[in-house]
This record gives sequence, C-alpha cells and structure tokens, in this order.
Amino acid sequence: MLIIGGAMGKFTEILTVKSGNIISKSASKANEVVSSFKTVKSMGCEEKEQERFAFILKKLHIYGMFKALTQGISMGAENLIMWGTSSLAFWYAGNLVIDGTISVGDLVKVFGLLIFAKLAEKQMVVNDSSSFENLQGCVEDL
Repeated sequence: MLIIGGAMGKFTEILTVKSGNIISKSASKANEVVSSFKTVKSMGCEEKEQERFAFILKKLHIYGMFKALTQGISMGAENLIMWGTSSLAFWYAGNLVIDGTISVGDLVKVFGLLIFAKLAEKQMVVNDSSSFENLQGCVEDL
C-alpha cells in the first residue's frame, strides 16, 4: 500500500506542478489582455485572445482529469488491498469455525480488532501524509 500511495502521490505532485504552471500562464495571459484591453478591442483581436485563453484552459482541464484519475486509482487500489485481505481472512476464518478449530466468539474478537486496526491505519495514512512529506524534505536538506 505504501508503494502504491508513494507512486501515485509523486505522479499527483508532478501533475499539480504542471497545473500550477498552466494556471500562472492563464493568469498572466488574462492580465495582459485586460491591461491592454483598448488595444485588443481596437485591433479586433478579441476572438483570437479568447481562443488562446481557451487553449490554455483546455490543457488545465486535461491535467485536472489526469490528477483526479490518478487519485481515484490510488485510493481504489489501496481500498481493494485493505478490504480484500480482510474479506479473504474472514472467509478463511469462517471455514475454521465450520471445522471447529476456532469458536465464533474468537472470530468476532479477532475481526473487531482487525477492522479497528485497518481504520486506524487508513486514518494515519490520510492525515499524516503531510508529515511524511515534511520528513522527506528534512532528509533531503541533510
């Protein structure tokens, strides 16, 4: 899960930087057009400027879609691994209960603790990702 999260996080970071660059380009383009509005209007270049601005925003839209897709795949894969292993363990433990190796009470105790641990793990990964990034920055500075 850490490998998937790390890889997808790095890819999301790259897309965020590229999106930020495009946002700054679009802001500078809009600022340029607004500051020279009379010249643009007198030359009849309004449609040309609108097309250039729309092209910049289309790139931003594509990067945003890739970023959302990356984050969705990452979270889906992490949840599949987390809950898939739990479901396989629950199936196997059910077979052990049928065989009489363990009791139903033991099964409920183990899976209660397992679900609690998995939810705590998920919260740790979601809430402490900025701490890991800060730690990585400190290590790079050393």
